[in-house]
Amino acid sequence: MTSFAPLVIAVDGPAASGKGTIAKALASHYGLPFMDTGKLYRACGLAVRLAGHDPYDAQAAEQAARQLNPALLDDAGLMSALNSDYASIVSSHPGVRAALFDVQRAFARQPGGAVLERADEPRMHPRPFTVDLLGTPFTISATASSAFNPRCIA
Repeated sequence: MTSFAPLVIAVDGPAASGKGTIAKALASHYGLPFMDTGKLYRACGLAVRLAGHDPYDAQAAEQAARQLNPALLDDAGLMSALNSDYASIVSSHPGVRAALFDVQRAFARQPGGAVLERADEPRMHPRPFTVDLLGTPFTISATASSAFNPRCIA
């Protein structure tokens, strides 16, 4: 009997680059669970806001990240402009990024694997996500012009 390692796919890229569309398609194609990691930061910002804390308070923000309630991922206020501001601020705290990276890592280690749309910039973590999980990452890069050419996507 052949045993395969879990398939973990992390799609990184700048905002509005199509990473969500690609990540969701990959998750659907391979039958893997999907996580939008940007929602983790939004949920952390929402938790800080609902608790009445200052988003610039790194300790309060990290505590919110470490005690994140998954129900906040479906909260109606998650995608509001005010919450975007909170998410941007709390995401600047290294402790928040470390805590939410742990959540991403745990999600990716599910039996069979997972697909993650990653909102994090590579500079935010000392080791790339895929190296940390897989040991042997590969990268697919595209030019800006190929983004407008549907024949480039197989």
